[in-house]
Amino acid sequence: MKQRRRLPTAPTALLLIPLLDMVSLLVQVLLINIHFGVFAELPAKEVVAVGSASSQALALTIDVVGSGFTVRWNEPVGSRSQDLPCTAPCVGVDQFPFSRLGALLGTLKDQHPGERGAVVRPLADLPFDIIARTMDTTRAADGRVLFPEIGLAGSP
Repeated sequence: MKQRRRLPTAPTALLLIPLLDMVSLLVQVLLINIHFGVFAELPAKEVVAVGSASSQALALTIDVVGSGFTVRWNEPVGSRSQDLPCTAPCVGVDQFPFSRLGALLGTLKDQHPGERGAVVRPLADLPFDIIARTMDTTRAADGRVLFPEIGLAGSP
């Protein structure tokens, strides 16, 4: 009878190169997370609802819709609003009444010089250029700072 020969079972060598590759990638990911993690912590503050009776703040809100702007704010006698429609069909950035918006916000800033905040509420399907220019006009118009602390809220 023939005996079977056993195969030699030498201890296998541990391959450390794939493990070192994974560790080096993990270190890179952690370093990137530490560097850019600062931007994930944006300061947020409470936004006062427009028209609340207990609030003495201006509570300025700018609704950006497909037909122009609707600006709402509080006054001592109650809340007010003003529509700023487009003069032509609002199909691009040039048709929106940004100059009239800047003039109205300048008037409100003259009446409430201590106010710094405003909320912009764009319609969901508006182009980004219109939203960005609305925020720029709210921050500053005609070379003067108006409402630099801007909050962005959901569509009206």
